[in-house]
Amino acid sequence: DVTFIFSTHDQRVVSKAHRIVLLEDGMVKSDEFRV
Repeated sequence: DVTFIFSTHDQRVVSKAHRIVLLEDGMVKSDEFRV
């Protein structure tokens, strides 16, 4: 498996992610796994 970690505000990129970790002020605000 390969893991990429990156930051984006582009919803087209976000929609393809299997996992989204939302950070706010350096803290994890949410951690979402998608099917």
